[in-house]
Amino acid sequence: MIKSFKHKELQEFYETGNKRGINPDHGSSLAHILDRLDASVQPLDMNLPEYRFPKLSGRDKGTWSYRD
Repeated sequence: MIKSFKHKELQEFYETGNKRGINPDHGSSLAHILDRLDASVQPLDMNLPEYRFPKLSGRDKGTWSYRD
């Protein structure tokens, strides 16, 4: 589930589909990732076989990276 956004244009894209403030070429991929994030209940719900989902360490300990 998405609790908050740090990037206001990304939040606007998620809520309205407006691509102002994001790279329009990334719209489809971002929409897919945001849909998965919103449907997830816990971080490991994002750990799908076709994606890379490493747990970060050091300064970012307790967070994960998500790449397709």
